[in-house]
Amino acid sequence: MAQDDALDQAYGGPDIGRKIRTLREKEQLTIMDLAAKTGLSRSVLGEIESGEVTPPVGVLLKLAKTLNVGMAYFFQDTVVADKTSVTRKDQRLRVRRRPHHHEGEVDYTYESLETGKPDKHMEPLFVEFMPMETGDMIFSTH
Repeated sequence: MAQDDALDQAYGGPDIGRKIRTLREKEQLTIMDLAAKTGLSRSVLGEIESGEVTPPVGVLLKLAKTLNVGMAYFFQDTVVADKTSVTRKDQRLRVRRRPHHHEGEVDYTYESLETGKPDKHMEPLFVEFMPMETGDMIFSTH
């Protein structure tokens, strides 16, 4: 358990939930409006906004599109208007899918590789999967 606590601190990542709530309110959307637009449940959105749940990459992408921002918005503190931007390894923000991770689910962390440019045409991410025996995995489909 001490190792999990250390990982949570190391991979806590940015305050994604607060940023989602701020964007939602700026767009004058209720949590029910956002749920209808994204197909996510009201309770899941509430957990994300309160910071209880870190959204997986796919959910974060869906929220970014719905709220008219790039995914990097959730990882950046400031916006750079330069034509090029470099995010050094020690500047990346890492997010770990916890604490809602269930036994048998594949666990992973992700980092935005470029957080300074707001209007890019792709979202470069580095995703690292935690080692796990194949027989212990629970697979899901969409």
